[in-house]
Amino acid sequence: MYLFIFMTLVSLLYTILYYYGITRYLYLHTKGTNSYLQNYKKLDRAYNDKNVIISLSVQPDKINKIRPMINSILDQTVRVNQIVLNIPNNKNYNVPSEYKDIFTIFKCGRDYGECNKFIPTLLREENKDTIIILLDEKYVFGKDYIEIMIEEYKKNNCSIESQGGILIIPEFFDMSIYNRKNKVLNNYWIKSCLKVQKKYIFIPETYKIFNY
Repeated sequence: MYLFIFMTLVSLLYTILYYYGITRYLYLHTKGTNSYLQNYKKLDRAYNDKNVIISLSVQPDKINKIRPMINSILDQTVRVNQIVLNIPNNKNYNVPSEYKDIFTIFKCGRDYGECNKFIPTLLREENKDTIIILLDEKYVFGKDYIEIMIEEYKKNNCSIESQGGILIIPEFFDMSIYNRKNKVLNNYWIKSCLKVQKKYIFIPETYKIFNY
């Protein structure tokens, strides 16, 4: 009888943890990237008619701590055209070799602080309707995070904000975005430069990295 009760409680606990994405969260912290990458390559594109880019940056001392985040953007329901990692030239990075199969790595001539994930990608992007999803490297993202962000953009044609990420396209900004002198370059500045509405949405199973 006691064993039955114990097994029932364990099963119930597992069901609860699975429902809230905690079991996935733990797997993202413990598994290597290769299996996630192989599955990711088989996924359908997030948006057949538009180029979609995930863009992020990370400090040199944190680059070995973002594997859970990387796993989470590979463990999605759709794939994007390009996953970009921007790193400033004035800092030394030891990028793990396994990351080079995942990221397109760009070196930036200037260090833009919090906006390293944003400004270099915007300056490089020539198509004004390219979807750029800026991600905070301190999070693991829900399994359908990218798909939900894209679907919300399609329905609302505005900037989409969720915990750990912002979806923008270049045409959402006026030319003042390129005047970066004497600016505090951070996420709040990015949002202040938008000339369209912003919509906040909550996406389940998106949590901060455990050991960041």
